[in-house]
Amino acid sequence: ALSVDDRSTGRARKRHPTLMDRVIIGSGAQVLGPIIVGTRARVGANAVVTRDVPPDAMVAGVPARWMRKAIK
Repeated sequence: ALSVDDRSTGRARKRHPTLMDRVIIGSGAQVLGPIIVGTRARVGANAVVTRDVPPDAMVAGVPARWMRKAIK
């Protein structure tokens, strides 16, 4: 279904998150909106992710904040 903003153009906007390869999402974490979680990124348990997560990053907290570069 198209939102009110998209009815005039006829194009649908992205509404769901995209998880790249080898992403780890902790239990209870919420990934909200049209964001991208980069390759090999880690999201801590119960984190609320509202912004893009770069590749190889570790995020945690409410809202999720960058903690450190993940160990490969």
